[in-house]
Amino acid sequence: MRGRGLPTIRGKRGRRTGAQPVCRRSPPSRTPWLPGKEPDVARPLPDSYRQLARYALRLPPGASLYEDGVAPQYLYLVFSGRIRLDAGDGDDATEVETGELVGAVEALTGAPSLVRASAVEPSVVVSVPPPELAAAFHAAPELALQVIEAFAGEPLVLRAPSSPAVDVPEVEPADPSLLTIEGDVDESFFFKDTAVCPVSSTRFEFLRVRTSAVRPVGRDSDFRVTYRSFDPTRYAVVVCPGCGYSAMQDDFTALSDEERQALRVSSGERTPLAPEEFRGERSLEQSARAVDLALLSYARRAPNTRRSAVLLHRRAWMERERGDAEAERAFLGQARAAYVASFERDGSISEESAMRAAYLIGDLCLRLLDAVDGAKWLETATRFPADKQQSGLLRMAQERLQDARGVLKEAQREAERKSA
Repeated sequence: MRGRGLPTIRGKRGRRTGAQPVCRRSPPSRTPWLPGKEPDVARPLPDSYRQLARYALRLPPGASLYEDGVAPQYLYLVFSGRIRLDAGDGDDATEVETGELVGAVEALTGAPSLVRASAVEPSVVVSVPPPELAAAFHAAPELALQVIEAFAGEPLVLRAPSSPAVDVPEVEPADPSLLTIEGDVDESFFFKDTAVCPVSSTRFEFLRVRTSAVRPVGRDSDFRVTYRSFDPTRYAVVVCPGCGYSAMQDDFTALSDEERQALRVSSGERTPLAPEEFRGERSLEQSARAVDLALLSYARRAPNTRRSAVLLHRRAWMERERGDAEAERAFLGQARAAYVASFERDGSISEESAMRAAYLIGDLCLRLLDAVDGAKWLETATRFPADKQQSGLLRMAQERLQDARGVLKEAQREAERKSA
């Protein structure tokens, strides 16, 4: 059985591929659940899920399950590892926990996905094609319940049966220096995480949104996703309640000695934004101030034009949600300038990121009523070599390019009417 482990998705020459995974299936009696090891999971899966072994699929880091803009061909259940859901710009990503479904509603309805799903680390998923769901439900009835909950719009993570509840005496926190979140938190939608500020050494709790609670319902052409429940972008910035240092979670602790010192001496400029208010649930106003704190913090760090562009773009989204068109245009203009700087000066930018930046610059030009430059940038985006991974983005660039050309033609006709 050693050589008949779980199949692996591989791209050409080691690169990721957006092709739908094809799992070579074997009878359950001949396919181990996991070769020689049990999953290390915080929430044990129901025992019946072992009957889904023939659908198991091993993924290397970076392997794509499906792209945004297309309907997944499989319903996925994460058995181990981490799956990243990317809504567009790469910074609005969430990670799926073990025991959660991925792409279930889209796979069963044929609706295009609003996110791209890929493996963050070596992972194992159960991938069930819709025609075989009846057999999968028969083998693991809990899977049917989980799919029902996905369509109902309520998060569910199935747990193994637990022992009867017993009274446990309250104990003091192990670390009295930890700043905890006060008040009740809806654990169906949030979970608490802990961070240590690299500037002030403050230990504090902050909220993260459960991937199972994320219910996207629409997406604008510049990748702003709207949600039926909680918006995870409101919690993407981690804010230290002590000194106000703020950053995206993926580089919150990645500071050089020079950056740390610069942030310490500039803490006074962040105090007026009341950083102590951001550890619990955030309103739109608090989310906007969290991004403002992050912009102030990144200004004291080594230049990162792409990160600045993403944060400025996100501030524009918040003004769009607020309904302030003038403020939105101001932030869109700043975001466009930062995206252009990143495209032109960042020598480490990948082809995929450069294509995405060119598309966003073109889209923002159209939103700022600059169809001439918009058409140029969108045409640039369409000229990048696009494999299946970028097929959705290429289609979007082509559609927006047609929009830009339509605006230019209408402007030309209007000019001809006035000169006649």
